[in-house]
Amino acid sequence: LDAAAFPGRRFDVLTLVDVLEHVPDPERFLGDVRERLAPGGRMLAVLPDVSSLAARILRARWPYYGGEHLFHWSPRPLRRFLESRGWVVDAIHTGIRQTFTTRYLTRYATRLDEWLPPGLGWLPDWTLRIATGEMCVLAGPVDPVDPVDPVDPGADVRRDER
Repeated sequence: LDAAAFPGRRFDVLTLVDVLEHVPDPERFLGDVRERLAPGGRMLAVLPDVSSLAARILRARWPYYGGEHLFHWSPRPLRRFLESRGWVVDAIHTGIRQTFTTRYLTRYATRLDEWLPPGLGWLPDWTLRIATGEMCVLAGPVDPVDPVDPVDPGADVRRDER
């Protein structure tokens, strides 16, 4: 979120695909995201869901348990984390599916010397939609309270005086 790349620009939507689990200080990072959002803007993040069926079945073999992931999130703790830091969570969707070909999966597993489901390499080059154990969250910063008194718009009421 380097401001030098787009000086003075704010965005309606920032997408964070496989980012939040990698940053060493998520709270600070989300502060930077907030600064780059236009009023009413939203963050759309895709990240691994440690409580997913894929994570529970594959256990230590789940690819998202790699050492490069500094944080492991599930929907409830992620919601609490965001809400306690001034974000409104519009939605969290789990069970995100990705599309792979059998050829890609075979090559990927072989290259990493990973477990390969029996018979996968014998299948034709099919396209598979696989629930990989990711979730998608849509959230935005809590809008600041308008310091104008809704009963008397002419009154100059500060937030701390209400």
